[in-house]
Amino acid sequence: MAKMPPANEPRRRKPPSSDEPRKQKSESKKGSNSSGFVSVLKVLSILVVVGVFAILVLRGSSLPASIQSVQSVQKPLDVPRVMTSGSSFSSELANDRLWGSYRPQVYFGLRPRLPKSIVTGLMWYPYMPGTQGWRSIRHLAQQDDNLLSYGWLKHDGHNFGSQEIAEEDFTLTTEFVKQPGGDRGGHWSMRVSGKLVGGRKKSGKKQQQRKDQVALFFYAFNEGEGEMTPVIEPSVSRVSLPKMSDIRGFTPELGEFTISVPAKTSTGKDHFVSHAPKLEKLHDFVMDKLMRNGRKLDEVTWKDCLVMLFATEGSFSDCVRRLFPPKPNVIIQQAMFDLPFSVDITFKSHADPSGGGPVAGDDLTNSLKEQHKAFNKRFESTFQLAAKKYSADEIKFGRAALSNMLGGMGYFYGASSVITRDLSHPVEYMTRPLFTAVPSRSFFPRGFLWDEGFHQLLLSRWDPLIAKESIGHWFDLINENGWIPREQILGPEALSRVPAEFVVQHNENANPPTFFLSIQSLLKNDQVEQGYLRRLYPRLRKWFDWFNTTQAGPVPLSYRWRGRNATTDMELNPKTLTSGLDDFPRSSHPTDSERHVDLRCWMALASGIMANISGAIGEPTEAYQQLHSELSDNAVLNKLHWSDKHQSYCDYGKHVGKTRLIRVSETVSSSGKTSNRAPKVIRKMIRKVTGTAKDQYVPVFGYVNLFPLILEILEPESAQLGVILDRLNNTKLLWTNYGLRSVAKNDSFYLADNTEHDKPYWRGPIWININYLCVRALHNYGQIKGPHQRKARSLYRLLRKNLITNILRQYKQTGYIWEQYDDFTGQGKGTRPFTGWSALVLLLMSESY
Repeated sequence: MAKMPPANEPRRRKPPSSDEPRKQKSESKKGSNSSGFVSVLKVLSILVVVGVFAILVLRGSSLPASIQSVQSVQKPLDVPRVMTSGSSFSSELANDRLWGSYRPQVYFGLRPRLPKSIVTGLMWYPYMPGTQGWRSIRHLAQQDDNLLSYGWLKHDGHNFGSQEIAEEDFTLTTEFVKQPGGDRGGHWSMRVSGKLVGGRKKSGKKQQQRKDQVALFFYAFNEGEGEMTPVIEPSVSRVSLPKMSDIRGFTPELGEFTISVPAKTSTGKDHFVSHAPKLEKLHDFVMDKLMRNGRKLDEVTWKDCLVMLFATEGSFSDCVRRLFPPKPNVIIQQAMFDLPFSVDITFKSHADPSGGGPVAGDDLTNSLKEQHKAFNKRFESTFQLAAKKYSADEIKFGRAALSNMLGGMGYFYGASSVITRDLSHPVEYMTRPLFTAVPSRSFFPRGFLWDEGFHQLLLSRWDPLIAKESIGHWFDLINENGWIPREQILGPEALSRVPAEFVVQHNENANPPTFFLSIQSLLKNDQVEQGYLRRLYPRLRKWFDWFNTTQAGPVPLSYRWRGRNATTDMELNPKTLTSGLDDFPRSSHPTDSERHVDLRCWMALASGIMANISGAIGEPTEAYQQLHSELSDNAVLNKLHWSDKHQSYCDYGKHVGKTRLIRVSETVSSSGKTSNRAPKVIRKMIRKVTGTAKDQYVPVFGYVNLFPLILEILEPESAQLGVILDRLNNTKLLWTNYGLRSVAKNDSFYLADNTEHDKPYWRGPIWININYLCVRALHNYGQIKGPHQRKARSLYRLLRKNLITNILRQYKQTGYIWEQYDDFTGQGKGTRPFTGWSALVLLLMSESY
């Protein structure tokens, strides 16, 4: 950040006096003879520096470790990218799928899959006379807004979507439909409609006369080059204010376009043209304007500036800049509507050679009806819920589960912040686009690697192209070492929603390789062609090799998650964020001798799929087949991870059974050094260990211990499989009427806080992704003849029913699909809506495994 001058120091350099130019000119003549010599010295110095650096580069190993580390982590893998046309596989597909609701972080907005272009969105607030409804303006999808519910009821991931947003007094419906035309993405139409919620009582004359209104703000924001200009209607009288009817603009990627905004409103409309600092600050920018001017986005006047002249420092100059802004990059149309209402907004691309355009009015109504009908037909053909005798409400829920995941697909562009052990500070990763689903629009509106593998299990059933695009985008993020950052925070808008401690990604930290599940599904259903596999294969191979080397364990055929904190005394059990299971209890004292059973199972799955892909495209398979055979060998698995004492597959590491958090007082001096004479006392929670840690199987029973079952590594005749199945439906352990809890109820870590501020996350609550894998495994084991077939089949039916029943009940009661579910009551917990992997309930309903 630039250092500000002291308050008593002038902000501008004093203008030179009249004789200063002559003085400067004479001095320049005196120094003219020596300036040439100085220039030569500068050039020679630069050449020496460049030469030394070139020698270091040629030697390679002589480069400082930090420079080598930066080059290595930032350098992309030198093979052709999967996404050959930037946002898709071809220019035709890129054009067809250019526009969409690719802004999951806001309630409603359309944008193209372009790094810097036109972005549109919607804000609103309920207006009641005598109130300041604008203080609760809706824009960014946030849990704190406490909407009764919101989400897509239908969305095909391509041309059409219909969303319902329930406020306390009214409901908004936002819809869009695209029309083809030209080679710049075509046209689109959006409709926003509102209606009062029935049953609300009104009393009193004043209440009877009150008009229920909603203030809508439609905006277009230009992130890149080009321009936008409002089209102003002629005033119909001397007293009427000018109104905006259209926005006309041009960008190099979209060409010329026209956005038509509402022509008629209930009580008038206003528009605002300005230069906003950044897209991620637009919400605050609008709020600031509303606070200054009541409920209207009025233009700044000289009167405003004179008032600000005597206000806080800097306000006057800010005001002048707003009065004479740079080239406008945001145009906002504000309109007031009486409920009920309906308004259409359209985008016309002038690149359409046929002269076509978007639809509105009755034509849009008819088009939306056709899209609704087509979606319903395709949904039933894909998932067959009606054929399975589900009710109309249950089918509506299934459509919403799919649609919210599709409506949660986002387009992001930017670079991650990464660090290595050789660097003292983070550096920028490669700049890339990313097309990905997000776990939660309100709380996690960004890409997570292991979540995305689960997302594409569902989306590949609906539209394999979406799944292949997303996977391709993720693998185009791989560096030359074979690493992909596990959390993608690309671009300022995504960054603005992430706490600072989660921004920087470490290049040794992994995340479960769930994309192998997605690819396995695509292969199984014959939804992937060889050309795609050939482009993906070099990157997939490098990724697998990175896992197989950097995450290798202390003994052959063992694996260990990196990233645990071995020195902290603040955590009851140091987290393993890289495993995806965050605070699931592992060994109490992290060391390099740990063996993690879940990661070993992931590698067994991955090696088998790598063998299948290699064979399908004519690449060598022997090494993958050999490794898969070794990792699938139940005898080796039992030797490394089975505990007869605990009757389960376990992690292995340095562990002590008795740990607890205790509160201690620490006296700190003003200098920050610990001292008995310090005036300040800090109370904090630290871990107290009773006993001596030793290498042993970690005696925790929960999700991690089920991985040999859920990834189907166990042979159907395995005695261990029978033991696991017998323990699975024990209500004192994992079984509940709502699904499998994450840690056994009789375990000391069950529902235990990890720190003073870290509530239990994977220590009891029910998670749908692991339950889905378990149901899938039980289904498959139930199809195979063997001693455990009947037991697996019975558990499959019970677990599937419990999960579906509870998730449906919670959706009906709350309006949301949740991040996790309480193991005592079944109530939704954590983030909502969470239509990432919790939406896999649709695959449970349709029995699509």
